[in-house]
Amino acid sequence: MMNTTKFILVFFSFFFLIVTSQIFAQGVKREIVWSDYPYPASKEDKEKIKFGHIIVPETRDSINPRTLKIAFCILKGSSDKGILNPLIILPGGPGRSMTQAASGFFSTTHWKERFEFMDVVLFDPRGCGKSEPDLCPEFDIPENYYQTLLGKTDEEMNELTISILKNCLDSLSIEKVDLNAYGSDEIAEDIEDLRVSIGVDQWNIQGGSYGTRYGQGLIRKFPNTVRSAVFLGLVPTVRYYQDDNLRSLSKSLQLVLKKCADDPECASKYPDLENKLFSALEYYNNNPLVIPSSEQKLVNNQDVIINGDVIISGLFLLSYGPVGIEIIPKFIQAGADRKEWVIKNFANSIGDQFAGNQDMNFYIRANDNPDYGLSPEVDNYDEFTKKLMPYMVSPGLISTKEMAEISGIKLDTTQEVPIPSEIPVLLSTGVFDPITPTENTVITSKYLTNSTVLAFPEESHYSKGNECYSAVITSFYKDPEKPVNAEKCLDEGISIVFVSDITDNKGITQVGSKILMGKQNQVYIPLGISLLLVLIAFVGLPIYALVRFIKRRKNKELIKERFNWLPWIMTLVVFVFVGLLYAAIMASIERNMYILGFGLLSSWGWIFWIMSIVLILLIYTFIRRKSIIGTTNKFSKSLTIIGWFGSLFFVCLLLYWNVLWPFSG
Repeated sequence: MMNTTKFILVFFSFFFLIVTSQIFAQGVKREIVWSDYPYPASKEDKEKIKFGHIIVPETRDSINPRTLKIAFCILKGSSDKGILNPLIILPGGPGRSMTQAASGFFSTTHWKERFEFMDVVLFDPRGCGKSEPDLCPEFDIPENYYQTLLGKTDEEMNELTISILKNCLDSLSIEKVDLNAYGSDEIAEDIEDLRVSIGVDQWNIQGGSYGTRYGQGLIRKFPNTVRSAVFLGLVPTVRYYQDDNLRSLSKSLQLVLKKCADDPECASKYPDLENKLFSALEYYNNNPLVIPSSEQKLVNNQDVIINGDVIISGLFLLSYGPVGIEIIPKFIQAGADRKEWVIKNFANSIGDQFAGNQDMNFYIRANDNPDYGLSPEVDNYDEFTKKLMPYMVSPGLISTKEMAEISGIKLDTTQEVPIPSEIPVLLSTGVFDPITPTENTVITSKYLTNSTVLAFPEESHYSKGNECYSAVITSFYKDPEKPVNAEKCLDEGISIVFVSDITDNKGITQVGSKILMGKQNQVYIPLGISLLLVLIAFVGLPIYALVRFIKRRKNKELIKERFNWLPWIMTLVVFVFVGLLYAAIMASIERNMYILGFGLLSSWGWIFWIMSIVLILLIYTFIRRKSIIGTTNKFSKSLTIIGWFGSLFFVCLLLYWNVLWPFSG
């Protein structure tokens, strides 16, 4: 009996020691090296940005002497006490950074309001952004990152991945890098040291996507240092499976297809989308689209292969936000219609959305929560998910867990055990989210017992904006203990409205692709030359006529010269078209930026017929050239010829680029 009592006392003493060490743990004041803000910003903004690196140990529980430089910046608000309870913003990814975004905060209304009472701290996790060192740049080489776009088999991708892992491990071992020190736990330690070093009492946390995982780690390890938290698109600490993204995207796509089917206009324009989707996926798996290296910017000196798997990856990226979701029915229809120029353009415009810091994307996930193969739910999938599965899950590919073992990373499973917290938290999620579904937030809310949960019906992983919720968040940061009425904001967001009023224009898309690929000189130089010639005639002819008129008033004997109205009108129409085309492009972008991947809003399709006037005038003035310029002097004749050739060059460019679809097809 005595031994049992003694054991119980020892056990509870040990448990109490662990719990209190978590509650009362505190970071260490570290050296900070301040420097100039390394990104472009206005002089006014740079005066409000204080950028630096905090020097931290790579590991805190060993004798490893390695140190790291963790980048951060303080965005100074107007309050002298703003640093006491500032907001720290934790980036997603993992592998993303925040310090590069500093300038954007100063121009947004709700951030201006928050700067009145708090400072904002932007943070780059170890190995990410401007934090040093970058562990393994080999991961970020396009040929390694875009393996699925190069038509490689599972065996070839596994072989390359293992080779990269071993090469990195060899080089990092020489430098005595401890790869077990690159998870959310150590990142929480870095944030805590930063808090102590810059004089913060308590943090307000804001995290989106994987930033919520960093935030949960901070709450778990240093709960007394967190005043409040706002999490958007939550990544839970529960076990991760290889098919989690499949289930999330399947749910998101089914909601998109149902919403389109329930919308009379969308359903009429894009009927039977589910069958069209899987028909297109099967077609491109059997007949992959090859994009030559000269027509894409993703991988140098290699062709890109677009198959059904890659198209699903594109839909996954589009599903991240309402703007992309609005275009999904049109994208599926384009795939079903075999409009390969659309697919090529989207490969260039969204293909590199998550490029960069791929080493940290792997190392952080490997430490936190590598995938454990297929989930137990795999046998209970609905028919849509079963049909989608071959395009998203490759059982032959090496898992993150196996990659972690090759890298010598030992998973700390205690991170998977959530610790209940009464810290005030706002949890929000989008119903259409393809990566962090609503159930993630529901699961997490069970142990964040002082949380408010919101599932926005018209949002995805990203939002188009919700002024009501922004105002609620601002009030929450002012006083987290005050009850919030956030539910009123659920119907205040911007609705998802599918884009169906598009006129396809292959030329607009191809010109845009050239610009995206960095080949803008191939567009701007010839276009600039043609418009310069037109401008010379447009301005020169009336100025010459005015000068001539003034001279005739002084010298009556000067021969009267007829003004070349038709050539001048032709140049005027060219500039009217250019102005209208610019307005059409801006209107299309304002409606939905992805419209330019197909063409323009249908309401602007009429502007191309204006160029028929230019074509008629070009032909007519050429036929009647002797009577039009025969009686004019050399200067007027030269201006007219310059304007004519400029207009002809401009029309030829538009025809060559297929922009004038009524005439070039």
